[in-house]
Amino acid sequence: MKVFNFLIAFILVAGMSACTQQTDTSASKATDATSKSHTTIKDVNAERSYYRAKEAVLWSQPLMGVALSLDAIKKLGGDYNDIAYLSQPSNWKWRILTPNSVSLYVESVLKTSPNEPVVVEIPAVTAKTDIFGTIMDSFQVPLVDVGSKGIDKGKGGKYLILPASYDGVVPDGYIQVRTERNISFFNFRVIPASYSESDLAEANQFIQQLNVYPLNAPERKGKHIDVYNKMYDNVDPRDAAYFDILTEFLNLETVVERDLMMMGMMKSFGYQHGKAFKPSAATRDRLSKAVSSALDDLIIMTRDIAGPWWEGNPGWMKPAKPIGWLTQFKYVTESEFAIDARAETFSMYCCAPVKLGAASAYIYAARDMDGEPLDARSNYKLHVPANVPVKQFWSLTAYDAKTAVFFENVASPDISSLDEGLQYNKDGSIDLYVGPRASKYKESNWIETNSDNNSIFLFRFYGPKAAVKDGSWIMKGFTKIK
Repeated sequence: MKVFNFLIAFILVAGMSACTQQTDTSASKATDATSKSHTTIKDVNAERSYYRAKEAVLWSQPLMGVALSLDAIKKLGGDYNDIAYLSQPSNWKWRILTPNSVSLYVESVLKTSPNEPVVVEIPAVTAKTDIFGTIMDSFQVPLVDVGSKGIDKGKGGKYLILPASYDGVVPDGYIQVRTERNISFFNFRVIPASYSESDLAEANQFIQQLNVYPLNAPERKGKHIDVYNKMYDNVDPRDAAYFDILTEFLNLETVVERDLMMMGMMKSFGYQHGKAFKPSAATRDRLSKAVSSALDDLIIMTRDIAGPWWEGNPGWMKPAKPIGWLTQFKYVTESEFAIDARAETFSMYCCAPVKLGAASAYIYAARDMDGEPLDARSNYKLHVPANVPVKQFWSLTAYDAKTAVFFENVASPDISSLDEGLQYNKDGSIDLYVGPRASKYKESNWIETNSDNNSIFLFRFYGPKAAVKDGSWIMKGFTKIK
């Protein structure tokens, strides 16, 4: 009997030991950011700070876009309330997310204070120069659209940016724009009638009439900085520098209630709102890995997908999830704060309008008609049917899928119906070509792609007509040239 009891005890102990070994083996596979098992509280904290840093990258995507614009303006000698503009259509050095090269961009990062609202003065449009765009808060929540499709209906106006804390007198004659933040941002597109020397000159005169100044000091106008052919980099750093730029910018911004959880999470890697961020070398290394990993995740989430398809047909996708425009890009519903959907949108795009599709509409391609990712090392053909439903013009633009900006050192990143020399087919349709090599017979219809990454494309309708949405005009996607 003793022998039997001993055997039972031995089996139980051995079984427990085996379970313990199995548990230990499984636990050893759960590694932190530095590939070490969880053996100490230091390891637990390291892993927690790594994953919370990744979440901070997702949370901060719209804010980081504005912070990087300010960083680019400062590198070119400007500051808050100064106006960066393109005197000519952009080339590849204009590195904001998914831009076009047919508009003259104008943007500024605006800083208000409780006692000092800021005025954005917009001139009236002319017969040859139009403007559209949006004033946003620092998280790119659209506050008001301007220009011919905006609240001023093209008549121009003085937009008064009022922080929530302002309780002073608001004089007559201003379009009031209230915001819960200290920092605002605008990105406008000035559209000349053509690219002729005289029309571009008139458009530049128009831009010089656009001004930013404090309400109580109109003589303190922000300076205009021509950034054409200068590096204007809005691409996320893929290391700890991401948090250097983010935290410096965030320290000057208002924290509202929905930000509080993230403020607590960011304490895990040493950030406290309003205080200088000085992480250790080990923390910086962990942050670099977290940033790189989070940005890689966003590429998969946004560039390596199939659908939802535009009008239900493969080839072109809708550029953003419906929750964006359904919530006016606040991403807050009764049941959730959709941080992931917001991160996906603002990792690829910037500057959403209040009224989507009024001034322009987009469709997006990341895969060819066979369902394969668009390889920047391959050549493709796009057939554009006749009678594109636009009141103004259309354009096709190519981007590096890794960065969502123009391919580097290309002569022209897009093709538009404003271009001279395009070769149309007899029925009014047009065949466009993209890839590292020009089409043998239609170089005028070609966009160069020149990286080892994939490509993504936006087709834009400026002044879109009803056929863009009602399905009466359909365009198939890219076919690979073999």
